[in-house]
Amino acid sequence: MIDKIKIVIQNVVVSEKYLGKPLVHYDITKGVVRKHKLFFTERKGKDDPFLTIVIKEEKKEVSIEGSLRKWKTSKSNAVADLTKENFDFCIKKIGLKLDIPLEHLYNGTVTQVEIGANVKMNPKYRYLLSCIDNFPKLKKETYEVDSVFKKKSKELETLYFFGTNFSLMFYNKLEEVFSPNEKSKKSLSKLSKALYVLRYEIKVKKVSGYLLKDKINSVQKIRENWNEIIDHWVERLDELTFIDNLSVENVHFKEGMNLTELKELLMYQGMKSLGWKNVRVLVNDFSVPNKVSENRKGLKRIWEKNHGIEKRDYPEILKSEIMKRGEKLKFTENS
Repeated sequence: MIDKIKIVIQNVVVSEKYLGKPLVHYDITKGVVRKHKLFFTERKGKDDPFLTIVIKEEKKEVSIEGSLRKWKTSKSNAVADLTKENFDFCIKKIGLKLDIPLEHLYNGTVTQVEIGANVKMNPKYRYLLSCIDNFPKLKKETYEVDSVFKKKSKELETLYFFGTNFSLMFYNKLEEVFSPNEKSKKSLSKLSKALYVLRYEIKVKKVSGYLLKDKINSVQKIRENWNEIIDHWVERLDELTFIDNLSVENVHFKEGMNLTELKELLMYQGMKSLGWKNVRVLVNDFSVPNKVSENRKGLKRIWEKNHGIEKRDYPEILKSEIMKRGEKLKFTENS
C-alpha cells in the first residue's frame, strides 16, 4: 500500500557498514552531504532496487528515500503490493542495517509518500481509463501506450492528474512490467487476454500540505492509521468525474428536428471528429475562466446524450474493484 517514501530523522548517527560507496559533496548551508545506496540483500546487481540514504554530518540528519515495495520484492513479484506486515519488516530491516534504534525510525518525519496498489481486474475493463475525465483543481495529462491491444478510439492510456502537493496516477501495470522486445510482447498479449492489472496511486509530494497529513507525517502514524489510509485512497475516487466513451453511438438525423436539436447533433459530430480529449483541452484554453466548468458540463451532456444508448455506471465499477483490493490490504490482528 505504501510504496515510495521519504523519511527524515534528526539527531542520529548511522552505521555505514552496509552502505555503498558514497557520493560526497559540500553544501554551504548543509555542510558535508554523503549520498549512499542501501540494498535489501548483499547482492548488488546492476538492476537491483535500492534505497537512497543521504547523511548530513554537521546536522546529524539522515534521510531515507525510495520504493519500499520494490526494495522488498525486487523482481520476484512486480505486481505485489506492500502489506502492513511487510512495511514493518522493511522499517526494522532499515534500522538493523543502519544501526538506528527502532524508536528513532518510528518517530522519523515522513515528508513524501506514495499510496498505491495494483488492482487485478477482468480484461473487459481495460478501456475504463478512457472514461475518467476530471479531478477538481488538478491538471490532467494522458500518455498513450504502444499496447498489444491498441484499437481505434479505445487506445490504452496512462492518466495523470497533478497538483502542487499531490497527484493521482492510473496506468496498466502489465504494460510497465514487460520490456518492449518481441518475446515480452507475446507474453504480455497472452497474459492480457486473461488479466488486466490497474495501478492506482496517490503521490503526496508535500505531506505537510496534504489533507491526510496528521495520519501520514511519521512512520508510527502510518503504522497506526494503515486502514484509514486505505479508506482515504478509495474515497478520493468519489472526486473523479467520468464521461461515457465506450457505449454504442446513438446518432441519427430525423425529420422535424428543431433548431436546438439540430445544433446539438452538429456539435456532437464536431466533437466526435476532434475526440473528447481534444474538446476538453479547447474548453479549458478558450472558455472565460469562470465558465470552464459550466461549458464542460454542457458539452458533456450533449456528448453523452448522443454517444450512449445504455447508461454504464463506470464510477461504481472502478470504485468497487479498487475497494475490494483495499479490503485485502487492510491490517487485521490475524493477518
